Formats: sequence, structure tokens, C-alpha cells
Amino acid sequence: MEKLLGQLFNAAAAAGDLVIQLEVKGDKETTIYNIVSKASQVSLGKGEAPQKADVTVTILDAHFNDLVQGRFAMAIMRGWVKVKGNPKNVLKVVQMLRKNSGAVAS
Repeated sequence: MEKLLGQLFNAAAAAGDLVIQLEVKGDKETTIYNIVSKASQVSLGKGEAPQKADVTVTILDAHFNDLVQGRFAMAIMRGWVKVKGNPKNVLKVVQMLRKNSGAVAS
């Protein structure tokens, strides 16, 4: 999953200051990633965000593609994605993770 995030990460799409925590729940464990956009510098890391996240997105790993491909509204309605914080920031998450519109294997 970390390699997948690195391949999908689109730093050019980051706008403004934003701290995002992405929690990907697998069958046995949850893996946490953070995306920090500050002053035109963007970083992707593993583990909890270094400061309070503006938005926390929790998603089942089986439905990660829905988030990346922009189908997060459907995923939220079906309970596959949980958002804590400002839901508008989810759009920024999707833009920063999506380099192309093709399918993504998880």
C-alpha cells in the first residue's frame, strides 16, 4: 500500500496548508499514512500526522480504489469511508492521490 500511495501521490495537486491522516483498515491491522502540505512543500509519510490533522479519512483497504478514482461519495454512503474533520478536504485528498484515471490495484 505504501508503494501504491507513492506511485499515486500528486504533489502538484496540493493547494494551501493541509494536514491529512489516511487510515487504511485491513483484515488484521490498520496502517496510517499522513500527507502534509505546507508553504508549497508536500510530504507523504507513514504513521500518524506530525500535528493535528485537518481531516482524517478511514477506509477499508478493499475500497481504496473508490477513493483514488473519485468515487468517494458512493464509498461514504455505503460506509466504506469515514471522514472526520472538514469533508471538503476529502476532495484535496483525492486530487493529491490521483495522477491518472485508470484503475488502481491494491
